[in-house]
Amino acid sequence: MAPRPTFHTAIALLFALTLAACTTGPSKPPSAPPASPAPAPPAPVILAPAPPPVAQPAPILVPVPLPPLLHKRTQSALRLQPQQIYTLNYEGKRAFYVVEGCCDRMNTLHDAAGYAQCAPSGGITGKGDRRCPAPLPPRDQMQLVWERAK
Repeated sequence: MAPRPTFHTAIALLFALTLAACTTGPSKPPSAPPASPAPAPPAPVILAPAPPPVAQPAPILVPVPLPPLLHKRTQSALRLQPQQIYTLNYEGKRAFYVVEGCCDRMNTLHDAAGYAQCAPSGGITGKGDRRCPAPLPPRDQMQLVWERAK
């Protein structure tokens, strides 16, 4: 008496037959009419060259002395340094806007002495801590005073 195939043997045989059917493709009957010639491929589309990207002018660093608290941040380890520091006029007073480099950190607004007042942007939502009394002025009204070395 022949040994009875096991479940695993049956699955392996079924897989092999399926694989063979997939790789050989459907068979044509012997009396199939000849296939018509394939249509010509469409003409290639030639795109005009893209215009060169317009380079944005790099912000100019303005030599402004930073408060000691912010100066200390610029001298810390690279991963703790902010990306940029701007000076601006916020509600009639001089302020510093510290832009963090990465990863859902809040961009903070500091007073003239360097103490953090609020976070107008950044964080998980991108809207800061929502404690700032007024929105920031546009970037063209801010002056870049420090930028992390690349």
